[in-house]
Order: sequence, then structure tokens, then C-alpha cells
Amino acid sequence: MNATYLTGKHMHRRTLLRGLGGATLALPFLTAMAPAAHAQPALLKARRFVFVFIPNGYWKETWTPQTSGRGYDMPPALQPLAASREKFSVLTGLAADPSKTISGFHDRASCSVMTGVEKAKDEVRVAPSIDQIAAPYLSKDTALASLELGIEQGDSHYGPVFKTATNPLPMERNPRFVFERVFGDVDRLDPRALAENRAQQKSLLDLVLGSANDLKSTLGAADRVKLDQYLDSIREVEHKIETSERRPVPVITMERPAAAPTLYSDYVKLMFDLQIATLQADVTRVSTICLGAEASNLTYPEIGCNDSHHLTSHHGGQPAKTAAMSRINGLQTKLYDYMLNRMSSIEEADGTLLDSTISVMFSSLGNPDLHMQVDLPVLVAGGGTMGFKHGKHVKLPDNTPITNLYVSMLAAARIPIDRFGDSTGAIPELLEA
Repeated sequence: MNATYLTGKHMHRRTLLRGLGGATLALPFLTAMAPAAHAQPALLKARRFVFVFIPNGYWKETWTPQTSGRGYDMPPALQPLAASREKFSVLTGLAADPSKTISGFHDRASCSVMTGVEKAKDEVRVAPSIDQIAAPYLSKDTALASLELGIEQGDSHYGPVFKTATNPLPMERNPRFVFERVFGDVDRLDPRALAENRAQQKSLLDLVLGSANDLKSTLGAADRVKLDQYLDSIREVEHKIETSERRPVPVITMERPAAAPTLYSDYVKLMFDLQIATLQADVTRVSTICLGAEASNLTYPEIGCNDSHHLTSHHGGQPAKTAAMSRINGLQTKLYDYMLNRMSSIEEADGTLLDSTISVMFSSLGNPDLHMQVDLPVLVAGGGTMGFKHGKHVKLPDNTPITNLYVSMLAAARIPIDRFGDSTGAIPELLEA
């Protein structure tokens, strides 16, 4: 065997597959780890937060349901989620406008939406964002406190994640770098061996394949299925990265990260796959992914939107632009549905990966034409093992702070913090059937 897998009669929770050149690969939670984990119950019932940021707001007319509660009408921009409606809830009435007196702009909106604190004029001074507040509690036993992923390079506008009041965290956009950081342990690989392996198109799984086969021989049938599912996920991510690396680099005006697919949907799905694999391997339990930078100038030719997203969002009520915004919102919800389905297909000790994860999809702007930080588009999914119940439209009073949602998430995850930013209380409807 290439690695020692068992501690006494049972596998240790932090067991790694080890292979050629020191390559290592984390493992998902397996039943064989359960006796060791009983001493640490939190490891058996992981609690996770995933934040999915969408830029430039939305077109309310085709997003917001006209009825509330269960059985609400599904408007056009949410139709891609129709088959998954029991996995998420629509929240309306939420705002990210802490000061209530300052005109909203992109930088103020992005800085306040996850911190609950308004950006001061001409300086960055807010507060740690909700993901960074939760990370010390949720990810205290993992290799990474949190993971921040992005699709587009931002300019002068800050992203939504802040480590401290003055320290915004960057979004990593290169899928190859993310993969090697999380799974490759490349710092321990001999550079010559690494170069040779890549030249021969050897993957990380090739490097640890012998260890994986040895491990499978010690597992029960259910654990073998779970391990195969996990390894298939890693292989799929590797294949997507390698395929995108072999494509000719197109001539485009916008900088794209190395090894990223050229089609927006493929790029987002790949980053979702990376995020999911990272959660599945329990490398971290807190992740934020931005599907575009604040004031995004992405275009979406795959859905016929060739003008910049930012220009389109300042629609002035023009039908062509509002129709384009609706199509962009529909693409975003379609991709979110991809993430939800992937997470709900992964079985864990007491449900699925989605059951143990509370995910929020949101924007920092409601009406982008006026830079309004009220009436935000917000979807909440998962968290079944933490008591969240879905399949409904929760219509909240106007200008309810979005931080009330975060307080509800903290309470569901048993994190002892009952105030955050400009919060005024929790949202009990999230726990009601």
C-alpha cells in the first residue's frame, strides 16, 4: 500500500490518498470514518455556507413572483429552476442599504451586501463579511477557512468579500490554480517529476490511482460507490480544464484567466464543479463565487446579449434592454440550477451535500438603472439538515435588511451570533413548511 489508511480498526477523518511524487488527494466523508468521527460530532454533520453573487441587479418584472407562499407563480427568469422549486425559496423585500441616506453606487453596493456596513466616502472601511464571520466556526477543522472564486477581473469596484474592515479578498479566476491549490499539493511534488507527468498528460488521479485501488479493497460496498462518485467528479473537472487548455485562445477584448473555457456557461459550470469538489472533500465549508464582477461588462452571445452587461443594466425602461436583462437573469438561474442539482446528487452521512449547505444567490442591486440597493433578487437553497424548508416565495416587508437572512443562517448553523451589520432580527419563515 502507498499510504496508511486505518487508525486502529477505523479510517481517520483526515486520511489522504498519496501517490507518485508526493501527490495527495483529500477524501470525502466515508462510512468507514464514522467511529473516529463520533468523537467529533460536528464532522459527521458538516454545516456549510455557499454565496453566489450575480452582478448588476435584475429586471424585476420577469423575476419577482406575483403570488407568495407555496404554489407561487414561477416568472420567466426563474423558469429554469422550475424542476428544482422544492430545493429553494424566493425572498423579496430584502435590502442592502445600511445608511438609508447615501445614494447607491456599485462600490457601495458591493461593499455593503455581505458586510451590512456602508462604505465610507473615498475609502474602504466596512466590516468582515458574513462568510468570514462564519468561517472560524464552520471551517475550523478544514484545510482552508474559505474559498473565493470569480469569473471576471474586477476594476476599481470591490468585490463583496472582506477579511477585515479594510481588506477585501480577491476572487481566484484560474481553474487550474484552484484545482492544484485544493487537490494537487504541488508544493510537495518534485518539479522535474511534475513536468514529466504533465508532459505525459498524467492527471492527479493517475498519480494516486494505486492508492485509490488499495483503499477501495478495504471499504464496504456503499463506501466504494461513494469513493467512485468522488473520483469521477475530480476526473470530470480535470478533463474540463485540460480540454479548455488545448483550445486556441480567441481574440477578445476582455482579459480571461488561463485555462478558462471561452463559453460563459462552461466557465461557470467548471468553477461550480471545483467549488463542489472542494466542499465534498471537506477542504473548506465556506465558499463565495462571483458570476461576474461588480459593474460587469461581460457579454453573453450564447443567449444573444452582445452588449456589455453594465450598459444593458442601465436600461432606462427600453424594451430591448429589459428583455436582455431578463435573458441574463434566466441564464444565471439556469446555472444556479446546475449547481443545486450537482450538490443534491452527492450523498453524505445524513442526506446530500445540498442538505448540509445553505446557499444564497443574490445581487447587491435591485434596480440597477438607478443603482438602488433595495428589493434585491435573492434565492435561498439547501440547509435541510439545519431546519430550512423551501418551495415558497417569502414576501418580506420592504427594506428588510439582507443581514436578517445572514442572522437566520448563523442561527441555523448554531453559530452564537445574533446580530450582524444592520440586522433587526431573523426570518422565521425560512423554518416554516
